[in-house]
Amino acid sequence: MPGGSFGTVILSGASHAIQIVARRQMLTGLPYQAKWRFIRKAGVSLPISRPSVPNLQSLDSQSTVVLVPIGIDSESDMYLRSVERRVNEALSHMPVVLVEGPRRAGKTTLARKMEDADRPYITLDNQTVLNLARSDPTGFIRGLDRAIIDEIQRLPDLMLAIKMAVDENPGPGRFLLTGSANMLTLPRVADSLAGRMQTVRMLPLARTEVTGRTPTFLERLFLGTLQSHRDAIVGDDLIQLILLGGFPESISRESERQRQEWARSYLRLVLARDLRDIAQVEKLTELPKFVRVLAEHSGQLANYSKLGSRINVSHKTGQRYVALLEQIFLISTLPAWNTNA
Repeated sequence: MPGGSFGTVILSGASHAIQIVARRQMLTGLPYQAKWRFIRKAGVSLPISRPSVPNLQSLDSQSTVVLVPIGIDSESDMYLRSVERRVNEALSHMPVVLVEGPRRAGKTTLARKMEDADRPYITLDNQTVLNLARSDPTGFIRGLDRAIIDEIQRLPDLMLAIKMAVDENPGPGRFLLTGSANMLTLPRVADSLAGRMQTVRMLPLARTEVTGRTPTFLERLFLGTLQSHRDAIVGDDLIQLILLGGFPESISRESERQRQEWARSYLRLVLARDLRDIAQVEKLTELPKFVRVLAEHSGQLANYSKLGSRINVSHKTGQRYVALLEQIFLISTLPAWNTNA
């Protein structure tokens, strides 16, 4: 792939076919993991970075279209994440940095990118490592000067050991942690590391990260220059983007069926494993149904009695389930507007 963060794709065919293929390729995000077919043909080279390009219609049947997706790091074969700068900045002055967000959002990929000889990578998804750390949290941390510890929510007891370590040596960038649950809401966390830790939330890919564009919405909004964008994605194209989502592994799937299978597998893993790590949940087998109920009520007022009744639990249990699902970043709630807030 040619230099920098560019990948080149060459497609050919009739102008109508080119437009359909170009639309499909950009929407499915196939530049991820460089899943492109390269066809060597002479012709017109046209870089595009959005699903619909009006001047594609002017190309004849012999024309070649070159798609240039610009959101890929060609060396590490990953999307360039906007939070990376914030993480590096935090490591430069804070002893502990926690990158939290849903599973498979890219936290581990980002953390491994920051691994070096002086900052080894350790994952608590490894059962042997987890057992070792659980048997002696203080001794485990004492043997580390700097480290990346992945999936810290699997052993919250390590947080107290990390606090003791940074109290003795508060140098910047000592520990980079990742967590697939909101650590500060977990009752087993002995200390919040207030003043010693900065938290950076990492969500699935934003559209600007997929396309490699710099987000300007807020800047234009506060400058008073926000106007309708002629390239705005609307209608069926917008629906397809919403259904596509932002998880890198889902985006890389080549069909809707494959993405649905990935999503079902993801949901089963998160509910069966991550929830068990952070809480004792009764009726665990009913949670997939409860998540589907919540999906049906997305964007609506939360009536916990009504939601709980769908799986035969009380409104308090339904409310607790919603809080647990929010802790593992599977859902997000928006508090009501309150003038007394």
